[in-house]
Amino acid sequence: MEDLSVIRDRMKKRREELGYSYQNLADLTGMSKSTLQRYETGGIGNLPLDKLEILAKALRCSPAYLMGWADEDVSLTAHLIKATRIRARMSIEDLSSASGLPVSLLEDYERGTKKLNIEDLGKIASALNLSAYSLADFDLATNMMTMDINNARYEYGEEYNQYARMIQAFGYLNHLGAEKAASAVEDLAKIQEYRRDEDKF
Repeated sequence: MEDLSVIRDRMKKRREELGYSYQNLADLTGMSKSTLQRYETGGIGNLPLDKLEILAKALRCSPAYLMGWADEDVSLTAHLIKATRIRARMSIEDLSSASGLPVSLLEDYERGTKKLNIEDLGKIASALNLSAYSLADFDLATNMMTMDINNARYEYGEEYNQYARMIQAFGYLNHLGAEKAASAVEDLAKIQEYRRDEDKF
């Protein structure tokens, strides 16, 4: 990597902007607290690419931003769209054809210069054969969950009020709180007493 001081500075800046302690970041990345401290203070002289990607996702920014290749941060969603398209070996013209969205609009979305709406995200995700949630940043995913629950109100029946309360409370959480809430719900879903008979988890 070219300039580790840039990565260290931006890593610290993003961690502090998000209000994360080293322990919070360790919980999100699966790396030890001491390893993260050494990355940030220069105690480790090499940051592997796979670790950089994990850090960028946890810090809700692009790897290019952490590396100093982008002066301003590109949203996580913009980064994920471009990275996924490239991994799928799709040109932007191919994505345009598959999604029905103009090339110029897709370029704006990938640069992060235009705010992505949920409808277009759905078209892009469908063209890439993915769930829209896998491309969404935290705020967009929260908005999508709220829409999904409102659109599927009839499906939840008597549990609708509990779902609505959960989603409303979820909207107040930061990324770390949302991760803990998701883990708690997943743990409950594994307990037979709390599951619907017909559902599998």
